[in-house]
Amino acid sequence: MSQVAMFFTIDRISRVVFWLCVSGVISTLASVFGLDCWAVFLTSWCLTAGTYLVLSSLRVSTDGKAVLVSGCDSGFGHAAALHLHKKGFRVFAGCLQADTNGEGARKLKDIDPERLHVLQLDVSKQDDINQALKFVSGTLKDNEVLWGVINNAGIAIYGAVEWVSMASFKRVCDVNLFGTVALTKACLPLIRKAKGRVVNVSSARGRMTSPLGTTYEATKYAIEGFSDGLRKEMKAWGVDVCIIEPGNYVAGTSVYTEKVVDAVSESLWRDMDDGIKEDYGGKETFDRVHAIQKAICTSGFKDLTPVVAAMDDSLTQRYPHERYQPMGIYLYIITFISQHFPEWVSDYISLEILMKKGW
Repeated sequence: MSQVAMFFTIDRISRVVFWLCVSGVISTLASVFGLDCWAVFLTSWCLTAGTYLVLSSLRVSTDGKAVLVSGCDSGFGHAAALHLHKKGFRVFAGCLQADTNGEGARKLKDIDPERLHVLQLDVSKQDDINQALKFVSGTLKDNEVLWGVINNAGIAIYGAVEWVSMASFKRVCDVNLFGTVALTKACLPLIRKAKGRVVNVSSARGRMTSPLGTTYEATKYAIEGFSDGLRKEMKAWGVDVCIIEPGNYVAGTSVYTEKVVDAVSESLWRDMDDGIKEDYGGKETFDRVHAIQKAICTSGFKDLTPVVAAMDDSLTQRYPHERYQPMGIYLYIITFISQHFPEWVSDYISLEILMKKGW
């Protein structure tokens, strides 16, 4: 990715546009007092947007700083571990399959055992978290600090609320929500000492919903609330809490694959009450939805660079954003509509999109 592509992100452009709007209001008010509207507008926009761009370009040094990243077997976490290691951080890469020598963990182990450490980490297991933090504390040198934690581990399943068992709801919550909370709580004493960063990976689906995605989306909404509340609590300690909201990168990760969809579908149909099956249209409807979900597995962006760049920014910007949105402009607009327009508007868009795909 070029430096230009990294600089001109949707996050930066949206903030420059925000200051354009603010400058428009200021210039309109100034015109009431007889001042030149265009002169005030251009001066205000240059000063505000220019100040923002300068501040966003300031960076902290990576010297003596370590980062713990969860979910490094593949996808965002794997790419982030490699990138942050090259950036100069000491990286603790938490992998679900480190003990069983999974492919992703094995590749990371071969990089640099001195500065890139692969840890067994199932965030739904407190023992794994405790052992990981024990290793981190024992590995950090006297001149090093745990600067940040990236809560990236997550799982996804699909299904209407009435299709999904309570056991599946709880499993997704255990990983996506409670795993994030537990790992954050374990890391906070070290991060507070460093005045470092907590980076939580949410999703565009943490700000908008669609039918069949409620199980996953509910956890991402919860991550948003957890992060917003923690950010306010950590202000007194000089700790920044950032949210990453990736768009559709299904094709570039292994979180939602055909294998996963097939396994989820088999479980859903097996455990679903016969009455529910009949009410929702029987096997024909279910198979159609299953086919749609399999098609989604190859959708979205394959290049994970925008998400990794957002993680980089959240850790290295001297004045980080509270929220980063590495997503396509189409999804960015839909997310904006979901947040700021009446619910019936976003409901209509969501249902129309899904209905056109056969629901």
